[in-house]
Amino acid sequence: MALYKPSELHQFLSEMGIKPKKGLSQNFLIDGNILHKMVDKTELKEGETVLEIGPGPGVLTEALLAKGAFVIAIEKDAKLGAYLKRLQNGKLTILIDDFQNIRLAHLLNGKKVKVIANIPYSLTGMIIQELLPKREMIETIHIMVQKEVAERCTAQVNTKDYSSFTLFIEYHAEAKYLFTASKNCFYPKPKVDSAVLELKLIPPPVDAPYEPLFKLIRAAFQMRRKMLRSSLKKFASPEKIEEALEKIGLERSARPQELTLADFSCLFHVLNLP
Repeated sequence: MALYKPSELHQFLSEMGIKPKKGLSQNFLIDGNILHKMVDKTELKEGETVLEIGPGPGVLTEALLAKGAFVIAIEKDAKLGAYLKRLQNGKLTILIDDFQNIRLAHLLNGKKVKVIANIPYSLTGMIIQELLPKREMIETIHIMVQKEVAERCTAQVNTKDYSSFTLFIEYHAEAKYLFTASKNCFYPKPKVDSAVLELKLIPPPVDAPYEPLFKLIRAAFQMRRKMLRSSLKKFASPEKIEEALEKIGLERSARPQELTLADFSCLFHVLNLP
């Protein structure tokens, strides 16, 4: 049964005795057009391996298998995980476990995968932060997320959605907002619209080391309305911050949302931070 219509999904869940669990952020995709549009955007080729997090009833899983992909599906809900076995065609591996318990290096064993998933929205931040640094294991990520998360991931400098999280994304990937999915495309209907986000993992685009660079960036955005000469006092004196900003071609009164990732990297080097 292809679960692309609300009536089919309702029937399927009813037969299994399953109700979507709010605690697991279970909002199941029920729009076939959105599903196929998402899969088409991944440019998935036959024989490639996909990591799917939170497959639920298996709507997306079924579409990925139809493309000839090998699918590793990680599902926390034991009952839903058991019913994924109906899709078994020799190319599906089902892990009934919490994604947070999975050691990807051990699971993938040198294999490089694509991540394609309608992820549990309550775990979006954790999942993205866990996946992005794993460029050696992951080629691309295509995920359905809340629209506001996709907007934060792809925000432009000096806009309200631009944040340290935006820069974290940019450090690890080329991000693209692909398309919006209405809340009406899901069961049960969530309160907000969703979007499909594409993340192509890349080498770091700046040379400042990650940990100290992002200590600087996070400190700056913790007080995003303040000028950097105030928010970065623990790194250098206000006068030294102003001089460094001027040296890299910015105003002495600059605020964090005005700086690109490259600007922060230059500021890090000019301040000669450890």
